[in-house]
Amino acid sequence: MKSFLAILFFIISYQFTTAQSSMGFRVEPIVYSANYEKIYSPMIMNTDEFSATKVAIGIGLSYTNNVTETISLSFKPTYIFGELFCGINLGLIASYDISEKVYLLGGTNLLFSGIGSTASGRFISAEKNTIPFIAFGAGYKVSPNVPFEIQFNIPLNDNSYGNVWQYEASVNNSVTSTKFYNVQWMIKLSAGLDFLEI
Repeated sequence: MKSFLAILFFIISYQFTTAQSSMGFRVEPIVYSANYEKIYSPMIMNTDEFSATKVAIGIGLSYTNNVTETISLSFKPTYIFGELFCGINLGLIASYDISEKVYLLGGTNLLFSGIGSTASGRFISAEKNTIPFIAFGAGYKVSPNVPFEIQFNIPLNDNSYGNVWQYEASVNNSVTSTKFYNVQWMIKLSAGLDFLEI
């Protein structure tokens, strides 16, 4: 992890000193697949698996460097607000202009889940884990300073980002269950405003 951050810092620092740069604000509505495994105790019982589509929102900044006339590199620190799916997201995204307004993009997002979460207690808890994503998508420039993007993200591990504990009673016995959540995919919609050129 430290090596990744060091390489990321070096790339961004180098680009800022060698290319025209801009800084902007981003709002990112997020749709994701919340998959969870339900484990019962104290007896070892069969586990159940479920999935549901949920939403969150990210707010952050974007530092964009024009490497060439058609290729740009963006560093996007964002905080994702959600009940359990939340935390600091660091994105490193490259984009390629296929026309004056349309561009393709690809890169990685690194989510540090659970940081800053208020969902922590006996019954519900956001877990502090690192979840890397491979991202790809496209963008459209309404104007040179107002981009809209859509990203499709696939996680590279199945780390849990949260769990929910509950008590369940039946006629014959009483058990507890814990749901361990992980994400299967994530779609990020991004609306931006670039307000500073360096």
